[in-house]
Amino acid sequence: MISRITEKSLIFIEKYFYLFALIELLILLFNLYYNLNLPNLKSWDESRHGSNAFEMLKQHNLIVNYYRGMPDYWNLKPPLANWLIMMGYQLFGYNALGLRFFSGLCMVIIEIALIPFMKNRYGSLAALITGAAFLSCAPIILNHCGRTGDPDAVFLLFFTLSMLSLMKMDQKMIYFYLSGLFFAFAFLAKSWHAMSIVIIIGLVILCGGKLRKISIRQYGLFFLCAVLPILLWALARYFYDGMTFFKAMIQYDLLKRSTLAIEHHREPRWFYFHFILTHYTYWSLLVFGTLTACLTLLNRERFSRHKSAIIPIFFWLIIPFIIYTLSKTKLFWYICPVFPALAICAGLFTARLIRMKKTGLTVFLIALLVLSFYGSEKYIVHSITRQRPADIQLIFQNAERDAHVKQMNVYLGDRLTWQQSTYLSALLYGQFKPRDGGLSAFARAHDNKSLLLLSNNVENKRMIASKHYQIVTSNTGYYLIKKK
Repeated sequence: MISRITEKSLIFIEKYFYLFALIELLILLFNLYYNLNLPNLKSWDESRHGSNAFEMLKQHNLIVNYYRGMPDYWNLKPPLANWLIMMGYQLFGYNALGLRFFSGLCMVIIEIALIPFMKNRYGSLAALITGAAFLSCAPIILNHCGRTGDPDAVFLLFFTLSMLSLMKMDQKMIYFYLSGLFFAFAFLAKSWHAMSIVIIIGLVILCGGKLRKISIRQYGLFFLCAVLPILLWALARYFYDGMTFFKAMIQYDLLKRSTLAIEHHREPRWFYFHFILTHYTYWSLLVFGTLTACLTLLNRERFSRHKSAIIPIFFWLIIPFIIYTLSKTKLFWYICPVFPALAICAGLFTARLIRMKKTGLTVFLIALLVLSFYGSEKYIVHSITRQRPADIQLIFQNAERDAHVKQMNVYLGDRLTWQQSTYLSALLYGQFKPRDGGLSAFARAHDNKSLLLLSNNVENKRMIASKHYQIVTSNTGYYLIKKK
């Protein structure tokens, strides 16, 4: 009975595959773009890249990252992610949507790449399971990736495309060259993090028995695709400030991050394993359970038949895990590249077992699939529907509506500091000019072209009244004032 229902269900899925794929895409779009334009910018990476992109636009400079009017030697990443943010600003204006739009689009492209890849290789069921596992992956949807202006979504896109190309290189050698080209773009998005791609490609060639099958000319073309885009950027950067930027890239972004726990990012050795199990719980259990079952069914003949896929997926999973586990600086978003591989495993192994049409196993797997998707998607929806704007950023967004105060100098009072998110929100909303010096500098200004941001409390309310300052806008947390 169950086997007959399974057979009919598989036929139904095959018949309406594109409808199901479209539904998954619509869910992903909701996950990525609902409430995305809220002024709740994140400090550190998102706001730093957003500020860099804003100032690069104002400086008319596509090569050098700027922060507070000076070349930025804290953000030591190449500018590809910043270019996309700049495009977002040009398309949607200076706001959170402009900052984050292309991060979301990168995730959509990954979904669009994964589903046809899986359908052509492993069938419609595997493709849809993979798509569901990817779109409901909370770590890469919510944090530091799909819904933020960080470079991680751009990096994840090109990492994934490189791996998918590598898995197709047996079909045509152009995919080998594409894997190198996508590595170059991944490097231009996130610098040294992309070196794990090179290691994976090398191991796949070595362990897949391809080392001597690839000609010198083919290696040369791969090298050209992998190096030329990086070299063009490096030359352009070198002509600006010589080796200064590259020395900092090597000394801080590579050596210090790998040998020291910089910025207090010290975590236990099994941090990433624990993170995956606690933040991708349902799908992880599905992957590990179905993987174990499939390994018991695997024999030498089947391995030889599928090794062109098995070997790349294996290294795709373990190499980032090993590299970032050994690194002294540990941050949860470093492990993001493994999630598309886990989604592929979920689709591949689960579909393989369901197609065996074993009654008990099929019922169990379907229940686990429903639980995995429902639990993960529920968490994402709960998170994005309860996001709220930050008061200190909302004050700048409200002030933007007053054309008379746009582009004014802004000072901070009450021991407030220019956190990176506060600085970026001042730039984006009204294109204000953040200034140091606090209340005393504001008081010394001899014109009414300056603003002061203060906390909303009784003491400041009295001071505003005694000094006869004008309140431009206010909320429960802050006042933005100017001289009359």
